[in-house]
Amino acid sequence: MGEFFESYQIKNNDSDDVRKALDSISVEPFPYILTPSINNWVSLYTEEFDERIPLELSRSLDTLILGVMVHDGDVFFNLVYHRGKEIDQFCSCPDYFEPVSEEEKERQKGQPELWANLLPHAVSSESIKEVFDSMRSVNGEYAFPRLEEFSKLLSLPNTTTSFTYLTEDGCSDWGLQRLDEFVRVP
Repeated sequence: MGEFFESYQIKNNDSDDVRKALDSISVEPFPYILTPSINNWVSLYTEEFDERIPLELSRSLDTLILGVMVHDGDVFFNLVYHRGKEIDQFCSCPDYFEPVSEEEKERQKGQPELWANLLPHAVSSESIKEVFDSMRSVNGEYAFPRLEEFSKLLSLPNTTTSFTYLTEDGCSDWGLQRLDEFVRVP
């Protein structure tokens, strides 16, 4: 069984701002873990993915949020939210769960030119496309190295974990930065 990594990467230099925004969004209260800002990204880990969270947070904070996920070590997902809207998505293997239409594959191919200019660090959309292309070329194979490559390119911290891994006994720190400053609520 492979890894299941899931985080929201929130473009923000103050985790207190993110926490206040989380307290004010209209989603049923939920447990989460929040990191300090590293490289102008605050990482958020939740028990389960709920699209309302990044939609409302990106609107409330007027910012960019990336949903970064690896499913069972094989499939990489990147969902991009800005100002309350999903503006892009990428899936390394759209047919992983079931066959999808060509239209759906096209929708999940990733269009970083729509959002690369919103990143806190200069990264070309072409560089992001190259990483996406390398992910598609290993369709359904081990996604961890591609997650690391994507995270390094975008200066995303702490993507190789999830709420579950962080709350399990004996969880490895997986090279996480500033782990002692992570905050769990509630």
